[in-house]
Parts: sequence; C-alpha cells; structure tokens
Amino acid sequence: MSKSPWPLRIAGSALVAVLAACATLPPPSASPPLGTLPAPSAPPPLGTVPAPSAAPTAAAQDPCQTFNEKQSAVGGETAADVPMRTTVHLLSITPQAANDVQRDTLVFAELNYAIRDFQPGRFFIIAQLETLDPDVTWDGVYSPRVELNRPSGKVTFCFPLVSVWDSPRMKWPLSIKFLLNEPSSRGSSHSLAQTTATEYTSTNLPFPGRDDAAIQNERSEYFDVLNRVHGYVERVVVTQTICSDRYPELRELIATAYQKWGVANADLRRTADESFLKHEVAVFGGRRDLALKNIAGQRDFLYGFLRARPDKEIRATCEGFPASLANEGVSPAERFSNDLAVIRDYEQRHPDNR
Repeated sequence: MSKSPWPLRIAGSALVAVLAACATLPPPSASPPLGTLPAPSAPPPLGTVPAPSAAPTAAAQDPCQTFNEKQSAVGGETAADVPMRTTVHLLSITPQAANDVQRDTLVFAELNYAIRDFQPGRFFIIAQLETLDPDVTWDGVYSPRVELNRPSGKVTFCFPLVSVWDSPRMKWPLSIKFLLNEPSSRGSSHSLAQTTATEYTSTNLPFPGRDDAAIQNERSEYFDVLNRVHGYVERVVVTQTICSDRYPELRELIATAYQKWGVANADLRRTADESFLKHEVAVFGGRRDLALKNIAGQRDFLYGFLRARPDKEIRATCEGFPASLANEGVSPAERFSNDLAVIRDYEQRHPDNR
C-alpha cells in the first residue's frame, strides 16, 4: 500500500494493519491460501502499491520507451570511487516545477545516483505520482523504468504524463518523484532512495471542478475502515495457516476451531475479501489480475517479515489460537458493525469504487 513502491503497491496502511494483527507469527514453508481470493499465476509487478485507470487512448505504446531503453543500455557515467551510500538526486527537470502541462507532455529528469553494494542488473529508477488513495503512489499504465548498470553516475529519465492522465485516482496538482529501487521477494521491489517531489498544474485538467481534498478525506476514512476489517480476517487466515504448517500436532484442533469461526463469520469474511479485492481492482484500472498479484505480494511480504519471530512466541500463539477463536467475547460482526456500515455506504454511493 508509507507511500510505498510497487515498489510494492504494497499499500502501506493495508500492510501495517495485517502486520499489527499478526506480529507474533512466522510464515509457513508453503505459500498461504488466499482465502476466497485465487492465487495469481505470476509474480506481482514492480513498483509502489500503484493506483491505476484504463489504458490511455491517445498512445499505442509508451512514448518514452525507446529513450529509457537507451538510458538503460548506457547505465550512467562511472564514478572513480565506490559509493558509501545509496542515493538519488534530481539535478534538473523539464518542464520545471509549477509549469502548465498537458496530456502529451514528456517529463525529462536528469538524475545523479550512487549505489552501495552494487550488483549489475539489480537496481533501477522509476517514477511515482501521488494519488487520491492514502499511502498509494503510481507510475501509470506504462510503468517506465531505467535499469542501472553501473555503481554511480547520471541518467536522464523520461516519463510520459499520458501514462497517468486519464486516471480519476490521480491527485492534482500532479506530484512526481523518482525512486531508486531494488527487487525484494517474488517480483516486488522496494525503494532505497528517492528524490524530492516536483508539482505540475494544467489549464486542461482531466476532471475540472473536482474537490480533491473532499474526495481524499472520504477515501481515507473508507480505506482505513476497510483495512481494519480486512486486517482482522487476514490475521485469522494467516494464523491458522502458519500454525497448522508449523505444528502438525495442533492441526486437527486448529482446523475444527477455524471451521466453526468460518461458519459464524461467513458474511464478515465475504464482505472483507470482496470489498478489499474490489478496491484493489479499481486501483488497478479494472485489472483483476494485477490486483490479485498485488494482494499476493503483500502476503508474501508479510510472511517474510514474520519469518524471524522467536519460536517460543509462535508456539504460545498457536497453542492459544483455537481457544481465542472460540472465546472472542463480542462477536466480530458486532465489533465491526460500524465499520461494515461505512464500507457498504461508501460502496453504494461509489459502485465503481472511485
């Protein structure tokens, strides 16, 4: 979902909700089940938990593709010294900040970078722009990037604004920054360094008269509530998977408790899974496949994080898990009744989740 890079469109706040709920649990040796969501067949895309729209209609391909491919081939100017830190700095940008831009504007950013512990073919530059979704940035339908083949130097990055222009999720004025990334698990990546942001306005806004601040506040409340409900469901699903995998002697006891919980909370789980997937699909411009890949990427990241938990903590959690499901006190449906009302009200007023 921090403004994180798909560089994962890991959604920052979405992931934090799950991490907070599952902080004492490690990952299983096999991939976890995705509950009601089917597992993707390919690894998640690279970048920051993006927020997309329909593909641009005026361009058949990325107008910056050839330029950026040439920059990747060159890889920057080699520095004499081995970099001590990983950095990226914006030296110049065209058009300059606050300039009027249009749908067909190409942004050229001259960047100076340095990479500690450099490995050829591992590091790359991407752009990210702010969206109306909290903790979500996006690089558009083209997702341009420049591969870095030297430990330090200068490159010029080209970004076509048509890549994001038609998305109703983009925040105006447009705010763009450039990130130096490396891969993490299963096709996702994370940011090692980033530039300051540059803002642009336009005399031809794609959505004139829109109150972005009001939309952002409303979406923020919806997103926070959705993450809270979905995070609870994820905690239960993740816990039963991890504990069953790690402690076979507890498997039958856990399965019985989990099945009863599933029957009692079928409506809550369905709403959480369907609403979260609907939100992600809208963020990715109707692309269900990309939404599922991103959800899978978030879970992979979570399991990696939990891998380091002490065994004593894990066993205590797993041994107490069946009883915790049976003795939750206030039922989850009651506990999340107000949150579910917010989710349903928002989705009724915004059936396309925009």
